[in-house]
Amino acid sequence: MILIDNEVYAPDILLNSILVFFPIFIGFILFISWKLVKKQNINWLKIILFALFLIYLYKLSDYTIFPISIINNTIIENSSSYGTGYMFEKNPFKLLSTFTYYSAYNVFGNILLLVPYGFFLPLLFKSINNLKHILVASFIFSLFIETTQLLLNYFYLGNRTFDIMDLIANVLGGMIGFYLFKICNKLFKLENLIEIK
Repeated sequence: MILIDNEVYAPDILLNSILVFFPIFIGFILFISWKLVKKQNINWLKIILFALFLIYLYKLSDYTIFPISIINNTIIENSSSYGTGYMFEKNPFKLLSTFTYYSAYNVFGNILLLVPYGFFLPLLFKSINNLKHILVASFIFSLFIETTQLLLNYFYLGNRTFDIMDLIANVLGGMIGFYLFKICNKLFKLENLIEIK
């Protein structure tokens, strides 16, 4: 449901994340097929981990950005302007000031969202190998999600808001994921299994 000039409208069309990720998955399969045809060595464990990372990104986008709502153009043209809905929560601690089940679910949910991100990045990309890299990567990725939500809201394509608390929680989740990777790497020598240093 989309709020325009204090009126709620049901979207005419909902665009799902599969529209974006289906071509990516096809490209991924074609890449593997090409390596097989060329008889190049394939690290199947790394391929599986990368496929899991893509599935994670697909589900994450499904939860945070999609579906994208398409509203009848006449409704938008007759509205006073774009961006009339509530779009921006700049007080990161407003949610915590009235602590409820919803606020706890929201905060911990946003932390958990980027735990896999913080785990997969150092596992798959050897250049991302310290906490600073993870914090920067998590911040940029979370900022991209929040900004996309803001733009979709502004143009009546979505109803999510830009929330500073989400940004903080996401970065914390990325950091937790990184430390989980460090622990698992120490216990199971993950770097040796997928040939990264």
